[in-house]
Amino acid sequence: AAAPLSFAEELSETGEFLDGVAAIVNEGVVLKSQLKTQIEVIRERALAQNMQLPPEEILEEQVLERLILSEVQLQRAARIGLAVSDEMLNQQIAAIAQSNGIAFEDMPRALAAEGVDYGEFRRTLREDFTVEQLRRIEVGQSINVSEREIEQCIADLEGNVVANSEY
Repeated sequence: AAAPLSFAEELSETGEFLDGVAAIVNEGVVLKSQLKTQIEVIRERALAQNMQLPPEEILEEQVLERLILSEVQLQRAARIGLAVSDEMLNQQIAAIAQSNGIAFEDMPRALAAEGVDYGEFRRTLREDFTVEQLRRIEVGQSINVSEREIEQCIADLEGNVVANSEY
């Protein structure tokens, strides 16, 4: 985690608090506002589901770790040129809208009614989809099947076809 900044360093020239750095992650950062927002979302969900949360410092540490991991994954995706196009994102949003019985065009209004900023929703969904695609790529690359395993599978399949055939 990043070293704590003094309160004065977090103020703009007008003395207004802007944001702070919660952690530096390679060439990126996790902002204190991101950490605060995620903790608030988790608290709201826990309250709605009547779940008990860990103590504040543990919750903050866990959320920060998750944000750092997400930042690392997004940086890795950017390095390999993985990007989610607006078209792909709109298809995801359309599917979400359809599953909720509303039109794609009504999503901004529906989200606003729930207190969710549409731009932030799109950004978060894009990031989640990017990380999901990265995981699929990494899993696909980690699967190794030997020539012998393929031959054995073919032999097993052929044996099953012969055994299950009726003439």
